[in-house]
Amino acid sequence: MPAPEHTLCEDPSTTFTGWAYIGSTTLKPWSYHPRPLGPKDVEIEVTHGGCCGSDIHIICGCMVNPTIGPIIAGHEIIGKVVATGAESGHQIDDLVSSGGLTNACGDCVKCDAGQEQLCPKMSFAFNDRFKYERGGIPQGGFADCVLSSTEKPPTITSCSCSNSL
Repeated sequence: MPAPEHTLCEDPSTTFTGWAYIGSTTLKPWSYHPRPLGPKDVEIEVTHGGCCGSDIHIICGCMVNPTIGPIIAGHEIIGKVVATGAESGHQIDDLVSSGGLTNACGDCVKCDAGQEQLCPKMSFAFNDRFKYERGGIPQGGFADCVLSSTEKPPTITSCSCSNSL
């Protein structure tokens, strides 16, 4: 029997833990080994995250590809950079955000036009597969850490919060 796909491209020296959809709407703790840190990647220690409608659809099983799993949802992420690839353009302790896309190449016509969502190497932040040479399955931000490999995750220079709803 072949190894599960998420174990084919992993770094066994690193473990992330999150709340995963494992066939039930009750999320369960699940740990995994992420892919190795690539040259344009940053490892983000998640400090804040949003819960989008698509996250709920995944958790409720409405948008789940049954061949991929377990699934850690979450694609509205803010956190602190704790590890950097050599070409990431970030420093340790940078405050960054990460969204719904990952692994866009930054070099193709679509990326140059600001349309990373159309990049042939782009993957969704979770419930998808990495394209081309990366291999493996990305997991989302309902976790302690996440890898982001967009061309350069945005640095947050200031932020304000409001409780007025």
